[in-house]
Amino acid sequence: MTNSFSKGFRMYTKRVGFAILPTELQTNLRVMQQHTLLCTDPCYQYGMIAALKDDDSPAELAAIYKSRGEYTTSQLNNTGCEPIDAEGGFYSVLRCADWNRDHGFASSKELARDILNRAHVAVVPGTDFGIPQDLRLAFCNDRYTEGIDRLRRYFSSEL
Repeated sequence: MTNSFSKGFRMYTKRVGFAILPTELQTNLRVMQQHTLLCTDPCYQYGMIAALKDDDSPAELAAIYKSRGEYTTSQLNNTGCEPIDAEGGFYSVLRCADWNRDHGFASSKELARDILNRAHVAVVPGTDFGIPQDLRLAFCNDRYTEGIDRLRRYFSSEL
């Protein structure tokens, strides 16, 4: 089993994971790690130990993210940029190729800049994820649903 602390325990700035392995695989993993990883800051290690004692927060966060994903889909369906249902992640993808073509945007970078300027919502262009016409929306902000409402107005040409 593998997992990470960055998403499930809200330690977003650190990309630290863990693995639970059978004894016979532990040496092989240790050899791979010795050649690819450096030591994580001890302050974060203590934070991770404390995080493992909290069984409730990861479940609470998963419920919040699920709710935000469902809200995204319900609010942005049929707006011209179609959401892909989130299936357990902390982000949603909006398919925007048709929107970009119809509104003269060459890529999601141009669309993201226009959304920022007109709707005051920061979205992530899909170019860094191999989806140059699409947008990525991260569920990590407390004002997320407000941002989705603004995006709905933007795509509905109410701005």
